[in-house]
Amino acid sequence: MNILQINKFFFNKGGAERYMFALTDVLKNRGHKVIPFAMAAAENLRHPMEKYFVSPVITEHPQMSAEGMRTLLRFIWSREAGVMIKKLIEASHAEIAHCHNIYHQLSPSILPVLQKRGVPVVMTLHDFHLVSPAYNLYAHRGRCAHAKGSKFFRVVKYRCVKNSYAASALCAFELWLHRKLKVYERNIDCFIAPSRFMAETIREWGFTPKRMEIIPNFVPPGTPRQFPTAPRVLYAGRLSAEKGIGILLDTISQLPDIQFAIAGIGPMEQEVKVFAERHKNVRLLGFVAPEKMPEIFAECSLLIIPSLAPEVFPMVILESFAHGRPVVASRIGGIPEMVTHDKTGLLVEAGNAGEFAHAIATLLSNQLALQRMGQEAHTVASQSYSPEMHYHALMHIYQSVLKGAVKK
Repeated sequence: MNILQINKFFFNKGGAERYMFALTDVLKNRGHKVIPFAMAAAENLRHPMEKYFVSPVITEHPQMSAEGMRTLLRFIWSREAGVMIKKLIEASHAEIAHCHNIYHQLSPSILPVLQKRGVPVVMTLHDFHLVSPAYNLYAHRGRCAHAKGSKFFRVVKYRCVKNSYAASALCAFELWLHRKLKVYERNIDCFIAPSRFMAETIREWGFTPKRMEIIPNFVPPGTPRQFPTAPRVLYAGRLSAEKGIGILLDTISQLPDIQFAIAGIGPMEQEVKVFAERHKNVRLLGFVAPEKMPEIFAECSLLIIPSLAPEVFPMVILESFAHGRPVVASRIGGIPEMVTHDKTGLLVEAGNAGEFAHAIATLLSNQLALQRMGQEAHTVASQSYSPEMHYHALMHIYQSVLKGAVKK
């Protein structure tokens, strides 16, 4: 089967990209041809089909200039992306398209082209962009529910996107227009939600897809190693407010005798560096490539996920499980579907650094409980989130939308 994998980035930027690349490997290993479509970027992995990628666009600080206006228009509807996806379909003989994050850099302009060319489309939902301009449902140090019920322009009043009226207005208009055109509803044959929380939130907030299936993410098998003699807690993820970095730093301050390792980069990187200079129990690892993470997990005793935003289905939790490491995490979003309290880790109140500190200290002081949870986590990863299970579930969806395309 010739399968398009469509995502705005073609390098390991976050969880969506880690999933996409892992899925690509699974599909290739089973004889499928996988063709990427993304935005051109210096960080991209090289690929023979990269000549069809759309030109790069800077989305961080658009300027009020001719180039800035072109960027803003491209956010909403990219003519270039529509032209290039048509050429790629013809060159690759694509049979099906699997979309991931396409907004802004690519735009949904590619979706009608795919449907017109007879290529059925499935989309994995990695965030909440379909129901809120604040796509991680977080703003101003708390959960953002202003757009619930398709009230997109309320986010402008509260500056929910980048604390900016302009950015909030642009994203609100973009989502309002796409919903008005029903561009996602009409052109995507099946949405894939990695968690029940995602599926329920999408519907509760006013988006009604014609078909949605829940398929959890998967994790390649890992090899658990012995726990280190000196306990160490790992944080691996983006260094940003919604990920609970402030809570992480407060937690570290309360546990001066426990070592922490922080892997990741992001907007709070400088603040974290200053903190680490003043706290001797912190080791900064910076960006860690996915292939290096097994060694990082081997050096640590558990993973901390102090998120303040409702996570969909964090890949890093599955990776921790695969390496036999329990997780201490916020009881928020889709995380409770993954972490079973007192079996594969501990769940604590989001935003409560004292509770995080207590949970970590308690677990690290009980080696038997730590090992028991680590073993259970590894069993859950291998039995419930294997590549084989995910592949068969995904193939069922692929085959069903292909049959539907034939009937059309």
